[in-house]
Amino acid sequence: MAEQPATFPFVIGSNCKPGIQRDGTIRAGDGYVDGRWMRFQNGRPRKMGGYRQLTASLTGIQRGIHQTIQNGFTYVHVGAQATLERLTIQNNSGVISGITARTPGGFASSTNYVWQFDSMFDGGGTDTLLFAHAGTNLTDLADATDYSVYSGDIYGTGALTAIASSAVSGGILVAEPYLFGFGNDGFIYWSVPNDPTDLTGAGSGDARITGEKIVKGARLKAGSGNAPAALFWSLDSVMRATFIGGSAIFDFDTIATTSSLMSSRTVVEYDGLFFWAANNRFMMYNGVVREVPNRRNTNFFFDNILPQNQGKCFGFANPRWGEIWWCFPYGNATECDHAVILNVRDNEWYDTELPALMRSAGDFNHVYTYPLMTDATASAGGATSLWQHETGVDEVMLTGQSNAIPSLYETGVVSGLDFTPPHLRSIGVGTIEPDFVQTGALTMEVVGRANARAGEEVGEPQTFDALAATIPEQVVYEKTQRRLLGFRVTSNVAGGDYQAGESVAHLHVADERVLGALAEEPEEGA
Repeated sequence: MAEQPATFPFVIGSNCKPGIQRDGTIRAGDGYVDGRWMRFQNGRPRKMGGYRQLTASLTGIQRGIHQTIQNGFTYVHVGAQATLERLTIQNNSGVISGITARTPGGFASSTNYVWQFDSMFDGGGTDTLLFAHAGTNLTDLADATDYSVYSGDIYGTGALTAIASSAVSGGILVAEPYLFGFGNDGFIYWSVPNDPTDLTGAGSGDARITGEKIVKGARLKAGSGNAPAALFWSLDSVMRATFIGGSAIFDFDTIATTSSLMSSRTVVEYDGLFFWAANNRFMMYNGVVREVPNRRNTNFFFDNILPQNQGKCFGFANPRWGEIWWCFPYGNATECDHAVILNVRDNEWYDTELPALMRSAGDFNHVYTYPLMTDATASAGGATSLWQHETGVDEVMLTGQSNAIPSLYETGVVSGLDFTPPHLRSIGVGTIEPDFVQTGALTMEVVGRANARAGEEVGEPQTFDALAATIPEQVVYEKTQRRLLGFRVTSNVAGGDYQAGESVAHLHVADERVLGALAEEPEEGA
């Protein structure tokens, strides 16, 4: 093997595959080791989009969102502990209407509600109906208390009303032309076809399809003569319903007996495939139920959710970027302050911290192409906000004020063992040639440690603007060394944005020091 020259170029990040490695040791992974508000596109890091505040006047912490589109407007319904509210968004301008209360009369408050919504045209009437169900499933998915299913004109402003004999504990699903309700002990019912508020007439029915509570349903593509079809999740299994007609109407079969569900809100459809967070792994259905491999952040996710907070987790698709987000409370957080993200296009995983106000619910509509999320931090008066994500690059408040969104990524470590010929000495960093599509200033820091048990050492941040004003500003001048070497790039200015290219660091073999500072210095006298 040829000897390494005294100084040699190294493409920053060339030792990393897309994805953020949270599980394992700093040397064991092959991905980036840290990131915040960034994603990977074409294998390269880039900043995520910004978000703007649509309203700050929602009542309480929301646990469900539904969207539908008509005549250039998106109709948004949100459900909280004591309210069901509606607002509209003008699709081209983004201007929103005032908030309309649609809470059913006599609706009893509970901090443990989780809402499920669906919609369907009522063949027995003249309206497209919104269906809403609030079950006390936030802290206990197995809660057995039955609650009514409510309905009302999806484009109307009046209070929803209860459907007779509709009470269930699990939730609802529309698989046209039927409305399904489900709950305890595997119980499921379906309405008269095309008449979703009639649960007792000809063509309606019910069955018990498993022994455990059913907690979630989803429409499923089916062949001619077998539609409609649906998937149902119980506490411990996944079932399939298929239309067969006759007196039975539906046939039910169990397709997985070892699956669970963390929350009814963690099931996400993506192009006809279904993904969900179970209690201890990620799962999918593509004709069969199987586990979704995740070498990046399985432990990071499942080891850091308290059991009482699992019901607060929620997921949604973000197809513009090929992503599925699962938002969750990390560690002792009481609301969702982190998200793990599956990039379906690239089959990679990464994660991010969520905004400081945290998030309580999220949804995506394929016509209004911005994900909507509600925050989880109520004002002194109990109000919360609705946010439109993936718009611009900043946090934009109702007042028009724009705040910078911090975004960063850190490469995995490289050492002398990764070069030819391998060696155990430190690596020195000289000149760096940045390569970014960027707006606003970025900073780059050399990070690393003397060995795997030493504390991380962070070099002086070197700042560079989008355009070089002088010839020396075309490069970054660095003078530091590490045995385990990495690079951290940060954007934290209003209007800041970036897409990483192939930045080059000029490296050289440095001294033989193998010890460094401790990660945590022992107390005096210890």
